[in-house]
Amino acid sequence: MSGDLAGTVKAAHETPLFLKNVLHRDERTAKIIKVFGSLFTASRAAADDIQQGISAYLHFNYQEEIATVLEAAVDQYRDSPTPFEEAMQALRTSWDVAGKAFFAIKVCEILKRVDPGWAKRLRSIGQNLGLSDSVLAFVGAVVDPNFAESQPPPRRPVQFRLAPAGAANSFCVEGLPDSLYVTYWQNDFYVSAGRNGASLEGKPVPANFAFRFDSLDELRFGRFRLLYRQLQMLQRWFHQGTNGVPKFSLKKEGRLVLRRPSEEPNGRTCTLRPTWLAVTEAGVERRFEWQGTLEFDGVKTPVSEIAEVILALSGAGGTSDKRTASSCWLELDNVGCNFGKMRGLREISCLAAGCQMVAVMGPSGCGKSTLLGTLIGSVPLTAGVIKMNGVDLSRLVRQNPRLLGYVPQDNITFATLTVAENLRYGARLRLAEPTKKKIDDCVTSVLEEIDLKDRATVIVGDEDTKTLSGGQRKRVSLGLCEFFAPELTPEPLFSWSFISPVSRFLDFLTGCCF
Repeated sequence: MSGDLAGTVKAAHETPLFLKNVLHRDERTAKIIKVFGSLFTASRAAADDIQQGISAYLHFNYQEEIATVLEAAVDQYRDSPTPFEEAMQALRTSWDVAGKAFFAIKVCEILKRVDPGWAKRLRSIGQNLGLSDSVLAFVGAVVDPNFAESQPPPRRPVQFRLAPAGAANSFCVEGLPDSLYVTYWQNDFYVSAGRNGASLEGKPVPANFAFRFDSLDELRFGRFRLLYRQLQMLQRWFHQGTNGVPKFSLKKEGRLVLRRPSEEPNGRTCTLRPTWLAVTEAGVERRFEWQGTLEFDGVKTPVSEIAEVILALSGAGGTSDKRTASSCWLELDNVGCNFGKMRGLREISCLAAGCQMVAVMGPSGCGKSTLLGTLIGSVPLTAGVIKMNGVDLSRLVRQNPRLLGYVPQDNITFATLTVAENLRYGARLRLAEPTKKKIDDCVTSVLEEIDLKDRATVIVGDEDTKTLSGGQRKRVSLGLCEFFAPELTPEPLFSWSFISPVSRFLDFLTGCCF
């Protein structure tokens, strides 16, 4: 680091010590500052635009005070900058390929502000950073979505768009202020918005500013909220819809059911196009957007759920010929609760569809059990809302207490009874009109579901009397929830080998059920 740069940082007397020395401790940051300083040679007349681009990068990626110090450091290099190529080469060994590619994106975003021919510099940037042509194609596509169209198919990255309703070749979103561009590369999502107004985890995102979308991130743009899981589903939708998805018969059997392609000439079929669901009936194809609802014969199902089932079926080979479009969609929106003056949960948000296994992970005391308590109504909310299929879950549970099944961490079985006796006792308590035949049929069915039919006459036991393993005892606890077929079964995490029903869990592991 030069003496002038070190002096600039040390001159910020009112800045905390760790900020004064940030460049001394981080050689890579000093190299970034040199690159930014060299960018002012690109166009002296457009220095303000370059400064705005650099400022946007620094303030988005660093704390406010650190960003201010780094801006001052950039100013020191404006008057006597290091040549651009030399400054870039200094970063060649600082990152892996993904890190260098992302920094190349940031540099190109700044150059694009002042130079319409910024793409001509792309090859030089790649050579100085040691990036291949395929990586540069990804960089160019993120900076300018139109750039991807000029690339040959083998080098063209997976890129799709979320846009306001009515836009062509996009996943349409009601109320979205402007387009969101999504590029998928090396198992990561890179997102940018067409204009200001978006926020990532509460931090404003500049217009045409790309960022890597992490698994726990939440993007808000107008009234639209984007989560990582949605991006995963849309990427698979776009990829498989582009490459071709088989048609599936869509029938009503109590709820909407998808089957393998039918030979009925006039049957109702559906498939996925790159950005929408296509339903064909009597030779007429109808288009349904991913946030819409499909209604046939009085049965309504979100289009996104049907798409997830189609994606599972089309990638499942011949393992199954039928899947039910789930009727359960759970949403937690900024859920919070307090215990007196102590905060229990703060701003918890997530989405989950029926037939999914959802794991809540975290250290002791972080609120996992409290979160489950909010789902079943034992812990009252002080903020946010929990919805099932768009309806307040607390109201649904009050109206139908059997809507949810809850398996606590401690087993809910009788240690001195056999597996079958435990299930029989639970059936007598929970079944409506528990006749002997109905109880026998249910117990037999549940024993098969929990894969304990051969252990039906074995005493359940406990930690002191281990006639069954811990996982098998937990299966019996889960089996007790089967008698009233809950839509959701929250369960604290422990050692277990399946989730009820068994077939759904095995399907989940093999990618057949979502």
